[in-house]
Amino acid sequence: MSIGKLRARVPLALALLLLLATMALVQPGTSPQAHASALSLPYLTEWSSWNDGSAQTLADPWAIAVNTVGDVYVSDNFDRIVEFDSSGNYIRKWDSWNDGSAQSFDLPSDIAINASGDVYVADYGLNRVIEFDGSGNYIREWSSWNDGSSQTFDEPQGIGINADGDVYVTEYLSKRVVEFDGSGTYIREWSSWNDGSTQTFNDPQNIGINASGDVYVADASNNRVVEFDGSG
Repeated sequence: MSIGKLRARVPLALALLLLLATMALVQPGTSPQAHASALSLPYLTEWSSWNDGSAQTLADPWAIAVNTVGDVYVSDNFDRIVEFDSSGNYIRKWDSWNDGSAQSFDLPSDIAINASGDVYVADYGLNRVIEFDGSGNYIREWSSWNDGSSQTFDEPQGIGINADGDVYVTEYLSKRVVEFDGSGTYIREWSSWNDGSTQTFNDPQNIGINASGDVYVADASNNRVVEFDGSG
């Protein structure tokens, strides 16, 4: 073996040794504190229940978003949104509208918060997006386009908001990204690339938007992340 090849393999060997050492330190079933200590991460806190004297706990939490003052909003398997402060102190929860109706969530799959603190929820099971203020007061919802077409959501999975307040929604079954303004007015959609290829989404899940407005999509069944500009 040449010296050059040997030198090339030394960093890889060291990396593997470090990985094995870390795996030995962090075993399944250990506490988050132990994980953080083993990986030299600054563990802060955790919570799974309310600190209001009740016996309530989170149930399969699956989406989380943080507003500009640090409050944390979580959706869970009990079809509700729960709000905590940044230390995990319970603030409020809601699972229905305060508009006198009997509406409720059905699998709220993702949450996004705009600069004003309004909370947008992708209500997966009922094929709609619902907007509330930061205290859970109902503002509006939409499940179809206002462009004269008969298009509707088909299992909205992920939701993201850019700096201008535009709302981007991924649709699991329709395999596309749809953009609206903050009031639910349809802007555009895309399900394929505009680079001349025939590529398409396959079960797009979550979505993220950076400060420049670029859109990142987790394309689950294609095992990839796809980046677009804000216009798709």
